[in-house]
Amino acid sequence: MSKRMAVVYVVIGILAGYFIAGSSARAQSSSGFPPSSVVVGADLLLQFESGSLSQNVSSMRCAVRTVEGNWVKCGSADPFDTSRGDKWVNLAYVTQITRRDK
Repeated sequence: MSKRMAVVYVVIGILAGYFIAGSSARAQSSSGFPPSSVVVGADLLLQFESGSLSQNVSSMRCAVRTVEGNWVKCGSADPFDTSRGDKWVNLAYVTQITRRDK
């Protein structure tokens, strides 16, 4: 096999790989997410699609401890309530966020 044919096969292989691979992955736009109401210290009511958390629960109260991308670390809004530990929540599953007045 000549060098010219080897180069042609390499080029064809590269082009075939490019077309088979499809479009490249792209990160979602972060504009406006998380909403401006999701800040550390905020007291929120997070609503989910029915059945997302459990069969009978469709919302939860969240005292925001940490915000990292789409994730929020929620704690109890009551400082004397030590029975409930902090919980990480993915905001992608939240259908509505309501800021509660303190």
